Amino acid sequence: MKTKFIVNPAAGSGHCGREWRNLLAARLKLFPQHEISYTKAPLEATLLAKEALQNGFKKIIAVGGDGTLNEIVNGFLDKDSKPLNPSACVGMLSLGTGKDFPRNLGYPESAAAILELLSHDKTRKIDVGKIEFQDGEKKTKYFINVASFGCSSEVVKKSLKMKKYFKKAAYLHTAGWVFLTAKPKTFRIKSENNQEREFLSYNIFVSNGFSSGGNMRWAPEAKIDDGLFDITVLEKLPKWKLPLLVPKIFNGTLTKEKEVEVFRAKKIFVEASQTTEIEVDGELLGKLPASFEVLPKAINFLY
Repeated sequence: MKTKFIVNPAAGSGHCGREWRNLLAARLKLFPQHEISYTKAPLEATLLAKEALQNGFKKIIAVGGDGTLNEIVNGFLDKDSKPLNPSACVGMLSLGTGKDFPRNLGYPESAAAILELLSHDKTRKIDVGKIEFQDGEKKTKYFINVASFGCSSEVVKKSLKMKKYFKKAAYLHTAGWVFLTAKPKTFRIKSENNQEREFLSYNIFVSNGFSSGGNMRWAPEAKIDDGLFDITVLEKLPKWKLPLLVPKIFNGTLTKEKEVEVFRAKKIFVEASQTTEIEVDGELLGKLPASFEVLPKAINFLY
């Protein structure tokens, strides 16, 4: 199958570029028909993915982090949310910081083993999230893993600055500081059956996959092909309790806490009492209000 590798050499604070050059190039004999493109700027992977699909590539492999994969997924769908090529598939060689989305498909840890897996053509149809919001004009974006809003946008901003000091711990270190100093906001959520609820919350996660931020399991029961979002609401809670919740975030028991609520929906519309940015797969997107909708089994994913 004609394969396009889209490599983000800056992912993982440059780790992606180094490992790709030093360890993996020799293994590309597994892909006799392949081409490689390198991203040089944000959002370039979306354009490269669209171009590759239009040029007959059937297999697109994201080499980088969850943000790189997110950009490529946005290149798979047209303005009507239909696949540009229904028979094409996407895979991921995760050499970024978090490596979250591949966990949903049981990818191996070794990069060499992942390349072996990707050289085969076994695929699974998975859901994609669609977000519609206003940014001077109506905009549409897609996501494959987790979207969130509240404290998380501030965490993303600050963790980008901290990565060179804390590497993989940057997100956790920054999240702890931001949550300890944050004030909760009021969010209004309307679901597809027109039920409306109001939450006083530090953060809300709209999850297709079960983890983000480096295996932080905000939605441990989420499935990537069930046609539903798992929506996790982190409600107002005493600040002294936050450090005690960290192990539960990673072991998947956070959702059992009384201050955490999880519900499922195919589509929601969200408004906030204050200006609130949306974070999607580790990247800042736009601001609320916004609608979030599941596109069931929208793309083919290699596994």
